[in-house]
Amino acid sequence: MGTLRSRRRRLRVIALVALPAAAVMTLASTAHAAAANSPAAKPRYAGFVVIGGPAHGAAWKAAVRESARTGTTEVFNAKTGKYAPESARTLSTASGYHLPEGTRRTDYLWVQNTPTALGVVAQPDGDIVAQVNIKIRESITGNTSDYWKYDFTLDQVVGDDLWKLDVGYECAVNETGRPDDYCQDITYPDGSQETGLTPPSTQEVHDLAVGNTVNAAVSGFFGTHSTPPPSGSKRVVKFAMLTEFAEFPDYGVTDIGRIRMFDVCVPNKVTFSNVKLCQYSGTGN
Repeated sequence: MGTLRSRRRRLRVIALVALPAAAVMTLASTAHAAAANSPAAKPRYAGFVVIGGPAHGAAWKAAVRESARTGTTEVFNAKTGKYAPESARTLSTASGYHLPEGTRRTDYLWVQNTPTALGVVAQPDGDIVAQVNIKIRESITGNTSDYWKYDFTLDQVVGDDLWKLDVGYECAVNETGRPDDYCQDITYPDGSQETGLTPPSTQEVHDLAVGNTVNAAVSGFFGTHSTPPPSGSKRVVKFAMLTEFAEFPDYGVTDIGRIRMFDVCVPNKVTFSNVKLCQYSGTGN
């Protein structure tokens, strides 16, 4: 799997509160709130994103503080039992999208085992003042399915302030030995091309105004019928990229977590049957 070719991002954030530019945290960098003029002023706040791990304990808290301090997402490595900044990993998908630790339970269901934690730390003490844990279930109906479905489990474990979650969806094609393509602009191994197939979208999952989960299941079209494998190719492998925008307006912070989902295999069949989750998936590492 190659590096996803550079392209201007078109994801749209649906926000009820205008966000200052300094409040947005990305996986690669974060802008911390400006320090107050007085030494005795209110604390500064910084966002954090931690993918995987037990979401408790000394090592996890250290990863939270490091993410807030540096603006990088910390990712748990199940093999080493340690956290590492996303920016230090070798990526094969765009902008640091990463497949969380999870289990392929059936041909049609993958579940995230350990949560993605997004929240806010008060500086300089490093206390967590807000935290939401997110887990995702990825499912397809199988056979002639041309949609993914993502069910979100949301757990506000620290703080009782209102918060908001928007999820941006985009579809990509995993191409071995060459740059990956987006589903709406595919170049097949035989050189044929298709364009305008699967546009990106953003859906609201948790509402800021009332504090409710308004859409716990986000669907995305991956275009099985409109993008069959080219002649001579056994299958097309596709994966979704989900961007989690968690807004904490009381602290002037929005965390952005980028999640790569499990690969879906679309075989070369005239009827496009037997669509299922691949046996193995790229991870974004």
